[in-house]
Parts: sequence; C-alpha cells; structure tokens
Amino acid sequence: MKKLYLFLVVFLFSSNLFSQNVQVTERLANKMSSLNPLQYTRVLILMKDRVDIEQLDKDLYEMNANIEYRAQVVINTLRDKAAQTQTPILNYLNAEKESGKIRQVINYWITNLIFIEATPDVINLLTKRNDIEVMDLDAELEMDLPYDEKPAPDNAESVETGLRTIRADSLWRIGITGAGRTVMNIDGGVNGTHPALSPRWWGNNGRQWYHSWFDPIAPVSTSPFDCASGGTYHGTHTMGIMCGRNTATGDTVGVAPDAYWIAAGVTDCPGASYPSMNIAAYQWAMDPDTNALTMDMPDVISCSWQDPTATDQCTGSIYRTVLTAVEAAGIAVVFSAGNSGPSASTITPPKNINIDSVNVFCVGNINGSTLVISNSSSRGPSLCGGTGTLLIKPEVCAPGTSIRSTWSGSTYSSISGTSMASPHVAGAIALLKQAAPGMTGRQLKAILFSTATDLGAAGEDNTYGKGLINVYQSLSDAWSEHSTHSFNKHRKSCRTAEQTGQQTFRVTVQQQHTDIT
Repeated sequence: MKKLYLFLVVFLFSSNLFSQNVQVTERLANKMSSLNPLQYTRVLILMKDRVDIEQLDKDLYEMNANIEYRAQVVINTLRDKAAQTQTPILNYLNAEKESGKIRQVINYWITNLIFIEATPDVINLLTKRNDIEVMDLDAELEMDLPYDEKPAPDNAESVETGLRTIRADSLWRIGITGAGRTVMNIDGGVNGTHPALSPRWWGNNGRQWYHSWFDPIAPVSTSPFDCASGGTYHGTHTMGIMCGRNTATGDTVGVAPDAYWIAAGVTDCPGASYPSMNIAAYQWAMDPDTNALTMDMPDVISCSWQDPTATDQCTGSIYRTVLTAVEAAGIAVVFSAGNSGPSASTITPPKNINIDSVNVFCVGNINGSTLVISNSSSRGPSLCGGTGTLLIKPEVCAPGTSIRSTWSGSTYSSISGTSMASPHVAGAIALLKQAAPGMTGRQLKAILFSTATDLGAAGEDNTYGKGLINVYQSLSDAWSEHSTHSFNKHRKSCRTAEQTGQQTFRVTVQQQHTDIT
C-alpha cells in the first residue's frame, strides 16, 4: 500500500509537469520524484519580470558611466524591480508559511529571486504560475578541494615564487601594492586574528563588523573565523594569497599586501552550503551597508566553490543573472577552474558560462617554477558551446602548486590547487585597480587576459587558456595597438568596456607611474 501511495505522488507530480508554465530544472524534477508529501525541499524561484542586466551593463559602458554612478544605477534598479514585483508571490508564500507548508522564505534583489523551503504541494502549485520563469533545486555546493597540504615555515621578508612569477613584486617597487583597494573571498571563512591578515580587515579599520564579514550560516559570529572544513584552512589560505603580509616581520605571501579585505564564510562552513547562501553573499558584497551611495563594495571576489549537480549553467541559469549583476556593479569575479583534470571539458560548474571571454573568469593551476600546468587542473572546452575564444576555458592560468600562505593561528601552510591560482589573479586585479581606480573589474580582467604570456600550444588553448598572467605587463603596455586589436577581434561584446577604460588607464599610468616602460 505504501509503495502504491508513493507511486501516485510521483505520477501526479510528473503528470502536472506537462501543464506547467515554469521551467523546472532537471535536478529539481528528480528531487521531487523521490519526496514524500511532508518533506521540505530547498528551491530557488527566478521571476520572469527581471531587469535585463546584460543590456543595462552594456548601456552603462556605452554612456561611459563612472564607477560610482554605475554602482548606484545597478543596485537601485535591481532593488526597485524586486520591490515592485515580488509582493503578490510573497503574500502567497508567507500565507503558506503560516500554514506550515513553507519553513523559510528569503527574497533577493541581486536578481528577481526568492528562496523557499517548502513541501511538494506548494512547489507543484508554483510551477503553474505565470510570473515565474525558472525553479531550481537549492542543491549542496562543494569546494574545489585543494591537495598536497603540508606545514610551511615563517619566512621573514620573503617574496613567494608565485608572486615573482606573475611579477607582482615589480609593481611593489614602484609603489603599487593594492593600497586603498578591497579584496574579498566567498570561502570557508578567514582566520581573522592571523597577524598577516588582521591589521587589514575592514572591521579593524573603521567599518562595522557586519559591513566587513558576512556569515549566513552562523550569523551570531561578529568577526571572521575559518571553519577549517575537512581540516584545511582554505579560506584563510586564499585570503593570504590575495593580501597577506606580516607588517612586523615583512613576511609577504599576498599579491596586493596593502589591500584591505572583507569576507563571506559560506563554503562548507560548517556542514552543507547552498547556492542561496552564495547568492546572499554576492548581494551583500554589492552593498554591504545597504546604502548605494557609499562605495564600500570589494574590487574583486575570489571564489573556489562549485555546484556539481547544476544542470543548467548556460542560458536560463540563475547563476548567469547573479554573476552578471555583480560585475555590472563594477566588481570583478574570479573563479578556480577546478581540480578535475586532465580530461577535456572538466571545468567545474558553473564556470562554463561564457557570455564573453572574461565574464565568468576561471583560472588554471601552473607550477610557478616550471610554468607547467598541473595534471589535476580542469580543462576546457566549455560545456556551454560557442566558437573561438568563447569556447575556450580556462581564461588564464596562475601559480597554484605548492603555494605557501596563511593558516591557523599565526602559522603558514603549503597547498596546491586551482583554488590557489584564483586569488593570484584577484590580487593582481587589486594592484591594477590602485593604478586605475575608475576602471571596472571586467575591464581589468580584460587587461590581464589580453596581456597574458602564452604557454603550451601556440595561442589560446583549453589547457592554459590565454596563458600566465603578467601583472607588470598589464600595467606597462596593456593598451598597445596590437593587444587592443587582438582583444577587440575576439571579444566583440567586451569592446565597449575596453574602450571606456582605455584612456583612463593610460592617463593614470602616465601621471602616477612615469617610470614604467
């Protein structure tokens, strides 16, 4: 009798899908087929009536909007759309919450999105609404797990191999150290008391802690901590690669050692983490103090997470709308490519998204001494298709093998993985942002992309991408006639972004760093 009852539940839900108005992702449909009527399920609801964020982004480049105006327009437009359109569905969802059929309701403005934890009958009814476009399972996320962890010594006044490989130290010598810029990670938290990190956490530099640290899992925490999930201080390590320096000893492990930092402790922190939590972290990053007039967003966010069961990365994806919104506000988002190589098309989801060649920017792992790609570094081509440069993944590569950085207490450790490569790129963006504060993250990624040193097979390839980032080259001659022509040829959709920032970058470099050749 019990088996017959469950069969009827599955049959009724499956039959109703034929009459639905909403696109239900494969993984949500599969999940629903195995539920009992009283079981709660985590669901993301993407509304139909949304800001065309890709068009808004393009319009802001075409009008040469400055960075402050851009941020305000993007944030306020997104907020207004959510406020104007979400009331009817929220009224329904909150009524069902009162009846016990929904356990949680969280609405977002970063894209017109709502998260619920609800029973199957509510989810089934939602698939028939006319105001919803996509419903997806809020599935568990994973970290792009590093490997080869081993303790590392304190090294007074060291310059790590990876930092020299990307030529960050060349910029330090001319005064470009990331001063005045802000880096962020969405990771397993950060050891906020480490002497190489604590002095530059924004919470210790005049900002409220809740404008400097975001914790959707254990929101009672008022200062950064690292969950150390799986025994690794992953978030502390990646933050150290971006900006770690012990000012007392001079021990430097970070690309941008004078940058400030903020963080979101999400990934496996503690236990399961979900897309809804990452979406909340991106939204917080766009406006930490909920005042669009203050420019308190980070310049760059480094991410080492993946959504292993994602069944739609490419076109109607929730990730596509969210990540585009973050970058439209001016922030650069950088991802690890994943440690699932060496087979083809092993880039971990959702980093296969390829609206253009720099939008969802993922980084492969090379050995900083030999410049050889790690066997485990994920390869392209992108599963989202396309032609030419759009099909190629990763975008670039950076040192990620045996990288020494911050760890528990005041210690250091060496680990490997694309998670270590991504923050090298993020730190490089902070350096460039100091030199050209009026440029967007997308423009700065385009510079790094177009000036990377080719490795492996000639030209852009699915192992090394465009090649090894060279931040000194990016600063000194990113806008040469050859690189500009090449960049425009391959990335038509990024052309306006490049042209908008070109003159700003040239003038800044000429005025502030005339000693660069």
